[in-house]
Amino acid sequence: MKINKPLIGTIFRILIGLVFILSAVLKYLSIEAVELFFFDHKLLPWVVTTFASRLLIAFEAIIGLMLVIGIYPKVTKILTFVSLIGFTLYLFIKPLIFDVSQENCFCFGDKIQLSDTQTIVKNIILILMAFTLSWAKAWKPKYRKYILTGLIVLVLGVSFVVKPPDFIQAKIYKHSVEINTEVFEYVKQLDNVKALNIDKGRKVVCWYGTGCRYCKRAAKKIDIIIDRHNLNKEDFVEIFGGQEKPLLEFYKESGTEPLNKAFIPVIPFINTTGGLMPVIFLLEDGEVIKLYKLTTIDEGYIVEFLTNKN
Repeated sequence: MKINKPLIGTIFRILIGLVFILSAVLKYLSIEAVELFFFDHKLLPWVVTTFASRLLIAFEAIIGLMLVIGIYPKVTKILTFVSLIGFTLYLFIKPLIFDVSQENCFCFGDKIQLSDTQTIVKNIILILMAFTLSWAKAWKPKYRKYILTGLIVLVLGVSFVVKPPDFIQAKIYKHSVEINTEVFEYVKQLDNVKALNIDKGRKVVCWYGTGCRYCKRAAKKIDIIIDRHNLNKEDFVEIFGGQEKPLLEFYKESGTEPLNKAFIPVIPFINTTGGLMPVIFLLEDGEVIKLYKLTTIDEGYIVEFLTNKN
């Protein structure tokens, strides 16, 4: 029986392309978790991480679309092998260099969770399939340069517009935070809060709800900033509203370690920030210097604030 190489190559080309597209789409749908995963590598500052995450997603999507459409087969083949081999090598060296999760490599974001080992197997299968790419039929339209340019512009545009990075969101949307200073002063006088000495020196106070998913992301971001810059954990305080029962789940889901903390009644907790959470307070001798939402947390300023105390 004669093997139909062009048909096999074309089918595998489309299948590999669909995997690349699926990977890009699922990463983008869980971009917040992906950003935190990359940030946890402690290689790049937060702003650069949010930018680089979207570039990686766009890169994968463009390769996937080129594979499915079948344009520029030689270039696409090179990009496919470089990507798959590069991602696989990263997975081999990751546990040796980076202290990050091996339970989910985030190749499909947090929507489909694959361990490093499962992803390596998946990549090897795709690499073997990619050896048939030279058999596949190519599509050579007259205006393929314009088609590729259009795809690149479209993918990059979607990557940075639909879910823009924090620094872009902060410029487009209102991200200021206002608090009720009278209620906050009352909170600071509560016995368990007073015991944390937030009125002395410079402190970062993290205002979290135990069931708030955005608070869990903020907690992870703060945790990485502390570890990345070797900051003193005693300078950080977590204030929760409500009951302590869900707290273990909060730390488990956020992947963070507990800091100095206090629980306060729900009413003053909500009234302090108008129900907004998470809120990050920068205090100097009890006076509010800065207020941040999740999307405006300024890694550089926090580090400078806590390390330059003179």
